[in-house]
Amino acid sequence: MNKKKRLLLISIPLAVIVLGVLFAVWRPDVRLALSVIDHAWEHPEDDPRVELAAQYLIWTEHPMTYEKLRHYLLSCRGDVDYSAERAATILGEYEDPRSMEALMKIFAFDYSKEGVPYCERYVFVGLKLKGEEGFAAILDVAKGEVCLWFRFRAWAIGILADTGDPKYQDDLIDVALHASYWGLRRSAAYSLVELGTPEAIEVVRQIAETDENVYVRETAAEALASIEE
Repeated sequence: MNKKKRLLLISIPLAVIVLGVLFAVWRPDVRLALSVIDHAWEHPEDDPRVELAAQYLIWTEHPMTYEKLRHYLLSCRGDVDYSAERAATILGEYEDPRSMEALMKIFAFDYSKEGVPYCERYVFVGLKLKGEEGFAAILDVAKGEVCLWFRFRAWAIGILADTGDPKYQDDLIDVALHASYWGLRRSAAYSLVELGTPEAIEVVRQIAETDENVYVRETAAEALASIEE
Protein backbone atom coordinates (compact mmCIF):
# COMPACT_ATOMS: atom_id res chain seq x y z
CA MET A 1 0.00 0.00 0.00
CA ASN A 2 1.51 3.32 -1.02
CA LYS A 3 1.78 6.34 1.22
CA LYS A 4 -1.17 8.21 -0.34
CA LYS A 5 -3.55 5.32 0.24
CA ARG A 6 -2.41 4.94 3.84
CA LEU A 7 -2.96 8.66 4.46
CA LEU A 8 -6.39 8.42 2.85
CA LEU A 9 -7.40 5.46 5.03
CA ILE A 10 -6.26 7.35 8.14
CA SER A 11 -7.73 10.73 7.20
CA ILE A 12 -11.25 9.50 6.44
CA PRO A 13 -11.93 8.07 9.94
CA LEU A 14 -10.29 11.09 11.51
CA ALA A 15 -12.52 13.42 9.48
CA VAL A 16 -15.57 11.44 10.52
CA ILE A 17 -14.53 11.67 14.18
CA VAL A 18 -13.87 15.41 13.93
CA LEU A 19 -17.19 16.03 12.22
CA GLY A 20 -18.94 13.91 14.83
CA VAL A 21 -17.35 15.90 17.67
CA LEU A 22 -18.22 19.21 16.03
CA PHE A 23 -21.80 18.07 15.48
CA ALA A 24 -22.10 16.93 19.10
CA VAL A 25 -20.72 20.23 20.40
CA TRP A 26 -22.39 22.73 18.09
CA ARG A 27 -25.58 20.77 17.37
CA PRO A 28 -26.57 22.56 14.17
CA ASP A 29 -29.82 20.56 14.17
CA VAL A 30 -30.85 21.95 17.56
CA ARG A 31 -29.72 25.45 16.63
CA LEU A 32 -31.79 25.32 13.46
CA ALA A 33 -34.88 24.18 15.38
CA LEU A 34 -34.36 26.96 17.93
CA SER A 35 -34.08 29.50 15.13
CA VAL A 36 -37.44 28.34 13.74
CA ILE A 37 -39.04 28.84 17.17
CA ASP A 38 -37.38 32.24 17.51
CA HIS A 39 -39.06 33.33 14.26
CA ALA A 40 -42.36 31.52 14.85
CA TRP A 41 -44.09 34.85 15.47
CA GLU A 42 -43.58 35.63 11.78
CA HIS A 43 -45.63 32.58 10.69
CA PRO A 44 -49.25 31.48 11.05
CA GLU A 45 -50.06 29.66 14.27
CA ASP A 46 -50.49 26.29 12.56
CA ASP A 47 -47.34 26.51 10.41
CA PRO A 48 -46.02 22.91 10.09
CA ARG A 49 -42.39 24.06 10.17
CA VAL A 50 -42.86 25.51 13.63
CA GLU A 51 -44.66 22.42 14.89
CA LEU A 52 -41.94 20.12 13.53
CA ALA A 53 -39.22 22.24 15.11
CA ALA A 54 -41.05 22.18 18.46
CA GLN A 55 -41.49 18.41 18.35
CA TYR A 56 -37.82 17.95 17.44
CA LEU A 57 -36.70 20.04 20.40
CA ILE A 58 -39.00 18.12 22.73
CA TRP A 59 -37.59 14.85 21.40
CA THR A 60 -33.94 15.87 21.79
CA GLU A 61 -34.31 18.07 24.91
CA HIS A 62 -30.78 19.38 24.63
CA PRO A 63 -29.39 21.27 27.68
CA MET A 64 -28.42 24.22 25.50
CA THR A 65 -32.10 25.01 24.87
CA TYR A 66 -33.41 25.81 28.37
CA GLU A 67 -32.10 29.37 28.60
CA LYS A 68 -32.70 30.04 24.91
CA LEU A 69 -36.37 29.12 25.21
CA ARG A 70 -36.67 31.17 28.38
CA HIS A 71 -35.26 34.13 26.48
CA TYR A 72 -37.81 33.69 23.68
CA LEU A 73 -40.58 33.66 26.28
CA LEU A 74 -39.16 36.59 28.20
CA SER A 75 -38.69 38.75 25.09
CA CYS A 76 -42.24 38.25 23.84
CA ARG A 77 -43.82 40.85 21.57
CA GLY A 78 -47.22 42.45 22.19
CA ASP A 79 -50.35 40.63 23.29
CA VAL A 80 -49.92 37.62 21.01
CA ASP A 81 -46.57 36.01 20.32
CA TYR A 82 -46.42 32.53 18.83
CA SER A 83 -42.67 32.27 19.55
CA ALA A 84 -43.33 32.78 23.26
CA GLU A 85 -46.22 30.33 23.26
CA ARG A 86 -44.17 27.64 21.52
CA ALA A 87 -41.21 28.23 23.85
CA ALA A 88 -43.45 27.82 26.90
CA THR A 89 -45.04 24.68 25.44
CA ILE A 90 -41.65 23.09 24.74
CA LEU A 91 -40.40 23.85 28.26
CA GLY A 92 -43.64 22.45 29.62
CA GLU A 93 -43.17 19.21 27.69
CA TYR A 94 -39.54 18.82 28.74
CA GLU A 95 -38.82 16.38 31.56
CA ASP A 96 -35.59 17.68 33.06
CA PRO A 97 -36.04 19.81 36.24
CA ARG A 98 -34.07 22.58 34.57
CA SER A 99 -37.04 23.23 32.31
CA MET A 100 -39.18 24.01 35.35
CA GLU A 101 -36.46 26.32 36.64
CA ALA A 102 -36.45 28.15 33.30
CA LEU A 103 -40.21 28.71 33.53
CA MET A 104 -40.05 29.92 37.14
CA LYS A 105 -37.31 32.42 36.27
CA ILE A 106 -39.92 34.34 34.30
CA PHE A 107 -41.48 35.48 37.58
CA ALA A 108 -38.14 36.66 38.96
CA PHE A 109 -37.43 39.08 36.11
CA ASP A 110 -37.42 42.80 36.89
CA TYR A 111 -40.42 44.26 35.07
CA SER A 112 -40.27 47.57 36.93
CA LYS A 113 -39.80 49.75 33.84
CA GLU A 114 -42.92 48.82 31.86
CA GLY A 115 -44.71 46.24 33.99
CA VAL A 116 -45.48 42.65 33.02
CA PRO A 117 -46.29 42.35 29.27
CA TYR A 118 -49.58 40.66 28.52
CA CYS A 119 -47.82 38.00 26.45
CA GLU A 120 -45.97 36.74 29.53
CA ARG A 121 -49.18 34.86 30.35
CA TYR A 122 -47.76 32.09 28.16
CA VAL A 123 -45.61 30.98 31.08
CA PHE A 124 -48.74 29.38 32.49
CA VAL A 125 -49.11 27.28 29.34
CA GLY A 126 -45.84 25.63 30.25
CA LEU A 127 -46.66 25.30 33.94
CA LYS A 128 -49.99 23.61 33.26
CA LEU A 129 -48.19 21.03 31.14
CA LYS A 130 -46.05 20.19 34.17
CA GLY A 131 -49.08 18.65 35.85
CA GLU A 132 -49.22 18.58 39.65
CA GLU A 133 -45.86 20.30 40.06
CA GLY A 134 -46.90 23.06 37.71
CA PHE A 135 -50.24 23.69 39.41
CA ALA A 136 -48.49 23.81 42.78
CA ALA A 137 -46.31 26.58 41.35
CA ILE A 138 -49.37 28.39 39.95
CA LEU A 139 -50.92 28.27 43.42
CA ASP A 140 -47.76 29.79 44.90
CA VAL A 141 -47.95 32.58 42.31
CA ALA A 142 -51.60 33.25 43.18
CA LYS A 143 -50.75 33.46 46.88
CA GLY A 144 -47.91 35.88 46.28
CA GLU A 145 -45.21 33.48 47.40
CA VAL A 146 -43.35 33.52 44.08
CA CYS A 147 -43.81 37.12 42.97
CA LEU A 148 -45.91 40.15 43.85
CA TRP A 149 -46.74 41.31 40.33
CA PHE A 150 -50.49 41.86 40.10
CA ARG A 151 -50.88 40.62 36.54
CA PHE A 152 -49.14 37.30 37.24
CA ARG A 153 -51.15 36.76 40.41
CA ALA A 154 -54.45 37.63 38.73
CA TRP A 155 -53.74 35.19 35.88
CA ALA A 156 -52.85 32.46 38.38
CA ILE A 157 -56.05 33.07 40.34
CA GLY A 158 -58.12 32.73 37.19
CA ILE A 159 -56.38 29.51 36.18
CA LEU A 160 -57.04 27.91 39.55
CA ALA A 161 -60.72 28.85 39.34
CA ASP A 162 -60.94 27.48 35.80
CA THR A 163 -59.93 24.04 37.08
CA GLY A 164 -63.20 23.83 39.03
CA ASP A 165 -61.27 22.00 41.74
CA PRO A 166 -62.59 22.88 45.23
CA LYS A 167 -59.18 22.18 46.75
CA TYR A 168 -58.20 25.73 45.70
CA GLN A 169 -61.24 27.27 47.37
CA ASP A 170 -59.66 28.21 50.70
CA ASP A 171 -56.64 29.83 49.06
CA LEU A 172 -58.83 31.87 46.75
CA ILE A 173 -61.02 32.91 49.67
CA ASP A 174 -57.93 34.01 51.57
CA VAL A 175 -56.84 36.24 48.68
CA ALA A 176 -60.36 37.60 48.19
CA LEU A 177 -60.68 38.58 51.84
CA HIS A 178 -57.17 39.58 52.81
CA ALA A 179 -55.10 40.72 49.81
CA SER A 180 -53.86 44.24 50.42
CA TYR A 181 -54.33 45.31 46.79
CA TRP A 182 -57.97 45.73 45.85
CA GLY A 183 -57.36 44.51 42.29
CA LEU A 184 -56.39 41.09 43.59
CA ARG A 185 -59.42 40.94 45.85
CA ARG A 186 -61.62 41.76 42.86
CA SER A 187 -59.98 39.07 40.70
CA ALA A 188 -60.32 36.51 43.48
CA ALA A 189 -63.96 37.39 44.11
CA TYR A 190 -64.81 36.93 40.44
CA SER A 191 -62.89 33.65 40.37
CA LEU A 192 -64.76 32.37 43.42
CA VAL A 193 -68.01 32.78 41.55
CA GLU A 194 -66.46 30.87 38.65
CA LEU A 195 -65.47 28.12 41.09
CA GLY A 196 -69.08 27.98 42.14
CA THR A 197 -68.98 26.10 45.46
CA PRO A 198 -71.63 27.11 48.06
CA GLU A 199 -69.01 28.41 50.46
CA ALA A 200 -67.29 30.38 47.71
CA ILE A 201 -70.57 32.00 46.68
CA GLU A 202 -71.35 32.91 50.27
CA VAL A 203 -67.97 34.60 50.67
CA VAL A 204 -68.58 36.62 47.50
CA ARG A 205 -71.92 37.77 48.93
CA GLN A 206 -70.04 38.96 51.98
CA ILE A 207 -67.48 40.76 49.81
CA ALA A 208 -70.25 42.46 47.81
CA GLU A 209 -71.51 44.01 51.03
CA THR A 210 -68.43 44.66 53.14
CA ASP A 211 -65.28 45.14 51.05
CA GLU A 212 -63.82 48.59 51.59
CA ASN A 213 -63.32 49.19 47.86
CA VAL A 214 -66.30 50.11 45.70
CA TYR A 215 -64.90 48.39 42.60
CA VAL A 216 -64.48 45.13 44.48
CA ARG A 217 -68.02 45.34 45.81
CA GLU A 218 -69.40 46.12 42.35
CA THR A 219 -67.48 43.26 40.71
CA ALA A 220 -68.68 40.83 43.36
CA ALA A 221 -72.28 41.96 42.95
CA GLU A 222 -72.12 41.76 39.15
CA ALA A 223 -70.55 38.29 39.28
CA LEU A 224 -73.31 37.07 41.61
CA ALA A 225 -75.99 38.59 39.39
CA SER A 226 -74.57 36.77 36.35
CA ILE A 227 -75.22 33.37 37.95
CA GLU A 228 -78.61 34.30 39.39
CA GLU A 229 -80.19 35.48 36.14
